[in-house]
Parts: sequence; structure tokens; C-alpha cells
Amino acid sequence: IAAAALVAAVPALPRRMQRVGVSGVATVLVACATLGFAGRTDLASPGSSSTRFRRLDRRVYSPLCIALAAGALSSRRV
Repeated sequence: IAAAALVAAVPALPRRMQRVGVSGVATVLVACATLGFAGRTDLASPGSSSTRFRRLDRRVYSPLCIALAAGALSSRRV
């Protein structure tokens, strides 16, 4: 909820604070995607090492994280 609020700029925060927050959200999403594409999500989330999860992580979840990170970064106020 906090990440969505930062990206949506609700409530309105000082510009610098919002940019830092949105950049942090995007960084976490890119890190999740990177771990997922590498098949190492278990480093951040123990127990996510099944073959089925890794397959879904590479095909669905990691690309979704990249798309969400791109969307978050495109929402930043200039």
C-alpha cells in the first residue's frame, strides 16, 4: 500500500521525497526481477525454490516486476 501510494503521489509529498520513494520502489522491483530471472528468488524469499515456482517466476513474475518498475519510474513528476 505504501509503494502504491508513493507511485500515485497520494498524499502529495515534497517532490524530492516522492522521487526518492519511487526510485526505491523501482529498485526493489528490479531486484526481485533480477533474482527471479537468475532463478534465485529463494535468497530473498526462503521456500520459493520449487521447480514450478521458478518456471513461473522466469516467465510471469519477473517480467511483471520489470513492467511495474518501468511504470513506477514513468510516474515520477519532473
